[in-house]
Amino acid sequence: MISPDLTTHLSVRFRTVRLITLSVLASILFYVFAAYLVLLSSPVEPARPWQQHTLVRTFYGVAAVVSIGVILARRAFFSSSRLWRVVESRGLKQLVDELTSKTIILLALSDVVGLLGLVLSVLTKSFEPMWRLGAVSALLIVVNMPRRSAWERTVEDFSRYVYEEPDQGEQT
Repeated sequence: MISPDLTTHLSVRFRTVRLITLSVLASILFYVFAAYLVLLSSPVEPARPWQQHTLVRTFYGVAAVVSIGVILARRAFFSSSRLWRVVESRGLKQLVDELTSKTIILLALSDVVGLLGLVLSVLTKSFEPMWRLGAVSALLIVVNMPRRSAWERTVEDFSRYVYEEPDQGEQT
């Protein structure tokens, strides 16, 4: 059973991460809107296909590497053996902090994909890269969106095997 203090800590951290997740998702919508406004107000120039082709391939390649990196990092960050090492060395509160910090890192990396779409749209004066990379970024954010039940289940599972001493200020 999870202690009330740990439940409170988990609730606060979860709400913080959920707010950050929604903010990052909103930033993707802002990027799409900004790209649309920039492209609407910019004059149309003839494209130089050989330069844009290399530029587009480079940006899409970087976005693909970052996207695959986010997926692999999620698997590595939240593997049970890694989380178990955190619990053994630092306790259950640090487990919640670890879930929080790693989720924020994954959200930031997911946002980078959206930024790449914005920059590429502005450079190529085409809206297509923004909606493509914006969709990939939004999908990565949704995949990395924390679920309270999963966090509670993780802490509950590890709490069965860990005995935590009460804090110095608590009386038993």
